[in-house]
Amino acid sequence: TLTAEERDGAIRAAAACAMPFAGVDVIRAADGSWFLECNPSPMFAYLESRAGIDVAGPLADLLAGR
Repeated sequence: TLTAEERDGAIRAAAACAMPFAGVDVIRAADGSWFLECNPSPMFAYLESRAGIDVAGPLADLLAGR
């Protein structure tokens, strides 16, 4: 689960890369969270299978509503 600061940082990172939709890689270290990269085509199959959550469905709903 992301902290509010991490969530805001990921949103800012994606916006800085002009990506309305992106996967943002974040790591936590002793000196804070680091944002490594923004991926324009993130793949969620592994996350969905491991975490048991639906990522693609809400994403499709979001994109269809635009």
